[in-house]
Amino acid sequence: MRLKTVLILTAAFCFMSIGATYVFSQEESIQGQTGGDIGSEAKTQSFSGDVVSVDAQSKMIVLKHLNSETGQDEVINIYADEKTVYQNVGSFEGINPKDNLSIDYIVNTEGKNIAKNVNLAKQEVSIPEAAPSNDTVVTP
Repeated sequence: MRLKTVLILTAAFCFMSIGATYVFSQEESIQGQTGGDIGSEAKTQSFSGDVVSVDAQSKMIVLKHLNSETGQDEVINIYADEKTVYQNVGSFEGINPKDNLSIDYIVNTEGKNIAKNVNLAKQEVSIPEAAPSNDTVVTP
């Protein structure tokens, strides 16, 4: 009878230890997700639109575009940092009002939109059609 009690208490202790380990390991992963830094868990979002203004001091770009579903203009503030990658534009200083940008960004824990990739849309260069020349040869 005493052996049975010892086995039951040992089994109960083992289950409690395993359960406590599981509970505390979950708590640590939740704390890691809500920490102050931008983690790999942050979801990347995209926004394309025309530049309204650029603030070089705070490295902020204000973009707007027309939402096709609502018919309303949407405006967003996006901040660049030292990790921002630029495509078709050399740097933050190369961005000007009326430029068309596509930006991939994440929202940090402070609620700021931080640019990961900034892509300047290439301007379409129209080549005027050549005027017809008088040297046209007509064959009978």
